[in-house]
Amino acid sequence: MSGRAEDQTAAASLRAMLEDAERAWNTGDARRYGEFFAEDATYVGRAGHIFAGRAAIRDGHVEAFAGPFRGSRLKIRPSHVRFINESLAIAHLDLVTVQADGTDIHAVTTGLLERTAAGWHLLTAHTTQVG
Repeated sequence: MSGRAEDQTAAASLRAMLEDAERAWNTGDARRYGEFFAEDATYVGRAGHIFAGRAAIRDGHVEAFAGPFRGSRLKIRPSHVRFINESLAIAHLDLVTVQADGTDIHAVTTGLLERTAAGWHLLTAHTTQVG
């Protein structure tokens, strides 16, 4: 990116998107959570399932929020973000999902994000459970 102010603006808007994604997860709002993915996004979930398109990603989260992640809380912490330009970023995100019973599940998501007039959206992402 060409300037420090642009970097800071892009980083701030990306942080805001991730905070919104946390809120959507933490309220079990799969519809809203799905909006953080591009219409034609791809997502590889923790178990290796490949979801193609926002609708499939949303529907997968509807199932997850009704099943294994019911009542869970998500914490997203960027560990490394590289801004390719003002509208593209590669991000490595540390995730902690606190299950309803209080146990923690740790994972890492690597994603390519695009910023449009509507904000940041994941174009593709892959989550791997760790630990």
